[in-house]
Amino acid sequence: MRVWVFVFMSALLAAQAAPARADWPWHYGAVVCAGDAALVRFTRAYNEEEPEFAGPPEPFARTFARARLNDPSQCRLRDGRLVTPRHANDRDGRPYGMNGGVDTEWFTLTIGDRVIYPHEVFLSRTADRIDLAIVYARGRLSECRTREGEFLNERDIPVQCVDASARLPGAIVTAAPDPRPHMRLVRAVTTYRAICESFIQSRVVTFQPPNGWPAFLSTEPRDRIEISGVPIEEPTFDLDNDGRSETPIRITGESGYFDGQFWMLPPNGAAPTQQQINEAEGLVIDGRASEARAAGWRIYSGDQTALTEPRYTWLQPISFDGETLLTAEWASQAIVSRSLVLRPTPNGALEEVCAYELDR
Repeated sequence: MRVWVFVFMSALLAAQAAPARADWPWHYGAVVCAGDAALVRFTRAYNEEEPEFAGPPEPFARTFARARLNDPSQCRLRDGRLVTPRHANDRDGRPYGMNGGVDTEWFTLTIGDRVIYPHEVFLSRTADRIDLAIVYARGRLSECRTREGEFLNERDIPVQCVDASARLPGAIVTAAPDPRPHMRLVRAVTTYRAICESFIQSRVVTFQPPNGWPAFLSTEPRDRIEISGVPIEEPTFDLDNDGRSETPIRITGESGYFDGQFWMLPPNGAAPTQQQINEAEGLVIDGRASEARAAGWRIYSGDQTALTEPRYTWLQPISFDGETLLTAEWASQAIVSRSLVLRPTPNGALEEVCAYELDR
């Protein structure tokens, strides 16, 4: 028997791979030092373009007039302390909706043996502009922002700097934690617990930062869910585990209103008309699946799961150990980072077998 490895969390892993394509934006962070002062800046560049950073905020222009960017991931102050920024991308953008394609970008910053910013967002999904620079000078910390929300890689922009020294001295650096999220089994049917735990497999990091930028942190999960089984691609199979094959109706979509997949079996095994299929499908997508079920349809969809939503839940069938299981995940794993393994039953229910969460 051939054994297949079904890789769960495909949406998140594909996003983390960040395939090269036209106008793919990357955001970069960098630090420069000048004597007892340090400047951290962020900028945006596309595809494999080299990033360009704005000059220092006006109040500190003379301080950094001769500073040159050498290693963007670290620089050393006059007293020997190392200033180390790291930044990462959560890859939680979506191809539709408000600010579609905008990802959450965050950074950490340490000065010597102190963590000043443990996890700070410099670009959120609610905006698509960077307007933050950080200056450490003369024992004080400043956060500088633009007045109109311009990018900080534009020239001659006005900035306002406010004192942020309340963050100092910061927490003492301990052993650096692994910033990559990991899968955690949160629920399992007792008889399946060992199997559910075995589905969590470590994975090799494949993330490669553009331009080999050393300040990038990888946020690829350190493990993934792998189920040894056969992905079901044939139109006829035993969806409901009653020992008989049927041809279920697969409903799928990829849009802002419906980005998911669910399955339907018609009343009494009858052959439904296209109009009947459309009506049942519409009820499910509109959040009224109970009405279709009341009419005799068996609907296997996200509203029966801990994800609770049929419109943005993807249900994928696999054959495992003589049974049909469905894997369930949200349309964007970066937004709802839960993964489920479910067992369809003849009465139209979905029994949860394994439930995982991505700990960030």
